[in-house]
This record gives sequence, structure tokens and C-alpha cells, in this order.
Amino acid sequence: MNEEDYLGYEEGNEYTQIDEQQLESTLKKWCDEAYELLQEEGLRISNEADRAQALLALRRMLGLFIEQEEYEKCTLVKQILEKNFKSNSDLTPLFDYRTL
Repeated sequence: MNEEDYLGYEEGNEYTQIDEQQLESTLKKWCDEAYELLQEEGLRISNEADRAQALLALRRMLGLFIEQEEYEKCTLVKQILEKNFKSNSDLTPLFDYRTL
């Protein structure tokens, strides 16, 4: 990934404010890329801090995929959540990405 792939990048290393549509489009792209990695490699977690971040990211992905009605993707994300996180973890979808 190069600098141009980052959100808000413009030539000359200047970052600009992005609008809501750009943010939603970029979030969707990142979730689709993460989904492809999960399909190919599964979930890899190296430490507890990564575990907490992965749980949060997967819950947000699940929320996005539900909202986008991409139920095949929801199935895989839900299976990964159930397999890799303790039963006392909150595995419900998060929709807070809308306000991030």
C-alpha cells in the first residue's frame, strides 16, 4: 500500500477533509479487503491488544455487511467471531462506524 491509498491524501503530502460519502466508500473498501484476507488466511492474532482491536473491527464489519445486505459475508464474519472469541465477549454487530 502506498501513501495515495490513505484516506484524504493529496499530492504533496497534504491531507484534506473528506466528505461522508468518501468515508463510507473507503470504509466499505477496507472491509471488503479485510473480508478477502479472512477468507484466504483466517484470523491471525498475535497478542491481547490485537485481540481487542480485532473483535471491535469484526463487529463493525458485521454491522456494515448487515446494512449492505451482504449476508454471505456476514456468515463468515459471525463464524470467525464465534470461533475465536470467548462466549462472554459481546459478539453483536456494531453500527457505530456511522459516527466515526
